[in-house]
Amino acid sequence: SPIWLWNSERILKKCHALIWQMTGEWQARRSITISQPGRFYSYMTKGVMSVAKILNRYEIISLSDFKQLDQKRYEKIVTCIENSIIQISGTRLTEEIQPVLGSKVLHHFFPSIVPVYDDKFISKQVLKLKEFDHFIETNADGWLFNEHKQQSRMLEYHRYFAFCSQQICETPSQSLNHLRIKFMNFYTDLAPKMFSEQGTKGLLGRLDAKLAEYCLIGATYR
Repeated sequence: SPIWLWNSERILKKCHALIWQMTGEWQARRSITISQPGRFYSYMTKGVMSVAKILNRYEIISLSDFKQLDQKRYEKIVTCIENSIIQISGTRLTEEIQPVLGSKVLHHFFPSIVPVYDDKFISKQVLKLKEFDHFIETNADGWLFNEHKQQSRMLEYHRYFAFCSQQICETPSQSLNHLRIKFMNFYTDLAPKMFSEQGTKGLLGRLDAKLAEYCLIGATYR
């Protein structure tokens, strides 16, 4: 059976109103920059279904699963995610495509895989970490590939996504599980039964994209 069930237009149609409300609350879009909500819904549906399809094909639950992939498959998955972000973000009437809207929409559907890109934290804080500079200089283990040279903001996301993946996949499993437990404990009051049943091996216990996001943002204020 498929891991991700976002492979039906009927299912996704029920999410339209919620996504519209949440992207407004997240300030990922404004009515002045998206003049055609119908176009946004259409591109969102196509993007989410494309990502769900490829993740199901390779049985990817979270970022940590990328370490089991060869370079070709890794590139296929990341390219699909980034193209979907470009497609969704392109519904905003801006001079240059930015990853904010697309990444926040996909993160809502794939919180264990797609990290959020927020200008306030990522562009102005995380991208300036010394560790990040070293990662870019060394292009570690093929995490970076065919960068989006025509879209500078998408190039930033490409590098940020690669860095998140590298950090999760190359962190020792014991340390990663320790972080997962701490992360889960933070949400214990919100969904204790859900977490206790699945533990760190369940989907909600492996929110690695969110885990990487919080760790990187936290590192900018240490």
